[in-house]
Amino acid sequence: MAQISEITVGDLLKHQRIDAEYFRPFFIKTDKFIGSLENQDFVTYTKFVKKGIFDISPDHYVEENGIPFIRSGDLKDPFITSSDIIEIDNEAHEKELKTELNIGDLLMAKVGRIGDVAVNYRFEKLNLSQNVIGVKIKEQFKRQSGFLMVFLNSKYGRSQIDRKLSGQVQQKITLDDFKYLKVPSLSKDFIEKTNQLAEKSYSLQLESKSLYAQAEQILLQELGLEDFTPEWITGYETDFVNILKVARMDAEYFQPRYELLMEKIGNANKIEKLGDISTLSKKKVNILPEETYKYIEIGDVDTSNGEFTYNEIAGVDLPANAKKNIQDESLLISTVRPTRGAVGVIPNGWNNGFVVSGAFAVFEKHSISPFYLQVVMRSIIGKMQLERCCTGVSYPTVTDEDAANVIIPLLDDKKIEKIHDLVMESHKSLHESRQLLEQAKREVEEMIESKSTDKEKSKLVAFN
Repeated sequence: MAQISEITVGDLLKHQRIDAEYFRPFFIKTDKFIGSLENQDFVTYTKFVKKGIFDISPDHYVEENGIPFIRSGDLKDPFITSSDIIEIDNEAHEKELKTELNIGDLLMAKVGRIGDVAVNYRFEKLNLSQNVIGVKIKEQFKRQSGFLMVFLNSKYGRSQIDRKLSGQVQQKITLDDFKYLKVPSLSKDFIEKTNQLAEKSYSLQLESKSLYAQAEQILLQELGLEDFTPEWITGYETDFVNILKVARMDAEYFQPRYELLMEKIGNANKIEKLGDISTLSKKKVNILPEETYKYIEIGDVDTSNGEFTYNEIAGVDLPANAKKNIQDESLLISTVRPTRGAVGVIPNGWNNGFVVSGAFAVFEKHSISPFYLQVVMRSIIGKMQLERCCTGVSYPTVTDEDAANVIIPLLDDKKIEKIHDLVMESHKSLHESRQLLEQAKREVEEMIESKSTDKEKSKLVAFN
């Protein structure tokens, strides 16, 4: 239903905004409510609020022993747990110490997932790209970092952030907009409790990662692959018959390192092609323009844990390649840049109204645990086999059939069951982590609302 706000010319001049979105009734009511409470400007808690390094050459990227360099895509969760974080060398970091952040500081994406706020509990020091806002928290407020992250991600923080967004094609938020968000003043005990919930949530995420790492370690140890780092050979030979057999003549395909991997995989009790133990699905969804669908694209896979998110989009607005059907425990494998490890298992219940990108190979009806298959495909075993099949340089891809032809090493039943159980425990810890974070946000919202009169509260509910 349309919502109408009547705005005076004075309001337009005061806020220097004329876009209708800025004056949505919910934004107006929420800002008025927060402003009526005892509050402080967000900048009160900070030493600085800055955007990151404007321009840095890839020559400064390093594989190890560098400084974590946070980009907007790394802020998909509020604890920066991404496994895709790149590093820059110490020389580049030393030149940009003015944007260094430490434990307990905050970050927010300026593009992409604008408004998502993360707290750094992970890195002693880090730096950030120009598309990230870095917030250095004053030492006396470091014990409030978790609370600040939770508040800014709650509806009363997000509503302020969302109202400040400007721009049509690519939205943005200015540093001053962020600095002067209003933070309600709540009791020290409540803030400490919120902090503890945030820290416990982070702890459970670490536990989830540890459990998954144990599952992968069992797999790799059984095959003698735990320290497998084969060199890239610059010169080698292959027979012409091999070229004809695979219909490939690009030199990379015949790298000896791939054959070394296949020899290791042969140590398993048994090997099978993925397509022989799971069915490659070709089912498509008949998209109706007037219907709303839960759409999963490649960017909705968290490569650090294989978890999915989705966006609800009207059929008329779906991209042309939104066409594949899924069912409970479908195994999805990204066929675009497949070495990133965008592989996961669809949760039970995610089958009604869902559609996924055509850039996924979808496998169903597994004869063994799909979670075991997920571990294999996200490990060096699956990644290197898909890497071998890639075509294209700047945008490497594989086909669904390439994924179906990946060789799966089958361990003994007890080992497969152990790996399955560890992945289940990992998912449980991650679920508990998210529940705690939602609990923290809900309690912050309820505490803020408890400061309002019944009349104000009813107005907020009506416009929420």
